[in-house]
Amino acid sequence: RQASALPHRLGSRGLHVQPLSQPPDITIGIACYNEEDGIVPSIETAADALTRSGFTWEILVMDDGSRDRSPQLVAGWIAAHPDLPVRHHVADANRGLEWNVFRAASIGAGRYFWMVAGDNVLGLEIYAEMLARIGEADIIIPWVLSYRGRKIHRRVISRLYVGIVNSLSGFRIHYYNGSSIYRRRDIAAYAGLISGFSYSAELLMELIRRGRSYVEVRVVFNDRVSGKSHALKVKNFVAVGKFFARLLARRFGLARLPSPPLDESSWRPTALATGLGKPEGRRP
Repeated sequence: RQASALPHRLGSRGLHVQPLSQPPDITIGIACYNEEDGIVPSIETAADALTRSGFTWEILVMDDGSRDRSPQLVAGWIAAHPDLPVRHHVADANRGLEWNVFRAASIGAGRYFWMVAGDNVLGLEIYAEMLARIGEADIIIPWVLSYRGRKIHRRVISRLYVGIVNSLSGFRIHYYNGSSIYRRRDIAAYAGLISGFSYSAELLMELIRRGRSYVEVRVVFNDRVSGKSHALKVKNFVAVGKFFARLLARRFGLARLPSPPLDESSWRPTALATGLGKPEGRRP
């Protein structure tokens, strides 16, 4: 289906938006906490990539109580582009990334859901590679080969994390924290059941254990060039240690997450993006 002829200007680019008579193909949530340097470029890159993809879409900017100019910048951008399907949600307090992920999935309308960072580290080529795989599997997982510009200690910690998670769980996923594309209702079903720094790994493994198919897509990300990462806080290391303990308990049948009902209805996107190769992963 071709996009409608409703032109919208985004910088020097023209955007075309489909009037929606049914839920959009995908909801993209953009996480924002003190991202005044990157949040507007993040919105523009996502909107441009989604328009190029041919999917129907919406964007939810999830501000986690920013104390810089992020809320004002987002509000101003949306006011300048009133016909684009971009909404802004500001939390009443800093609640953490995972809260905003599950909140966005719960209030979104898309068939698929993808939460991305507000520091504009994803270029158009990454969006194209990931969006192109929608329809091939229930979950599209970025297999992050490297982060350009990331310091060596962060790369070492990341590889150790993947190795430990796979050893404790018996899975063979190549990367857990790169922000996967899911069926939106699958994420919403686990709101309130999964939390903490390792929510992404826990959610992935639980859904795959329950039979959701997946593909892994080889990508190279850019590390943030502005703002500050909050990954290496003491509380996150504590949360990861508790997550490892849960994995070990589940491996030996000593604990298990509740299993909320999942939406099993079949669905195909209204438009398929151009495919880029074959799936890199399968259900284990």
